[in-house]
Amino acid sequence: SDLGAVFRDGHAMVVSPGPSLLLSLEKIKKFRQYFKVIALVRSLPVLFDYGIIPDFAIMVDAQDHSEKHLDLIPRDPLLAKVPLLVTDFTHRSTFDANFKELFLLPGAPIMGCPLYDAIYGLESPRAEGSGVASCAISLLAELGVRSITLVGQDLSLSGTGYASAQQTSIRDDEHEDITCLGIDGSRLPTKSDYLFFKTELEM
Repeated sequence: SDLGAVFRDGHAMVVSPGPSLLLSLEKIKKFRQYFKVIALVRSLPVLFDYGIIPDFAIMVDAQDHSEKHLDLIPRDPLLAKVPLLVTDFTHRSTFDANFKELFLLPGAPIMGCPLYDAIYGLESPRAEGSGVASCAISLLAELGVRSITLVGQDLSLSGTGYASAQQTSIRDDEHEDITCLGIDGSRLPTKSDYLFFKTELEM
């Protein structure tokens, strides 16, 4: 399918599962009609609970998300209304999930080789980056969107972990003495990952 025809010259919103997502739900719902909404899979339970069905979900890793300790893909009937953008090296358990349909994205390890060109063609869009949101941004840029709005992409530690529908899930990582500038101008504790993502998104 031609994803370019879906996104080209339109406005896209990438919804991540940071704690600020909970504060943005009302505005996402209010302005939903003006955007193609692409949600990271971990954002789906929150969106579903608020009656928001994204145009696409996106996932870009090879882990088995059916395992209990991950349990990333929600078991929700609304999943059947959401197509999934997923890298071609995804775990086979992804195909067992009840997504509406799957759009396979070329994986970075084979980009530029003859096999890649034979499978995807010379003009296929790329989803490159170190995280799911940055992959979504690079993909949308290649698909020719006019603007990209990021929601829930706050990497700072809030004490609540990811936004979630019924309860929060706390990351197990140890806190580090790194800060970032918050929306309100205050300095907020964050992780070393922040420096990497910051450099990547500002390129």
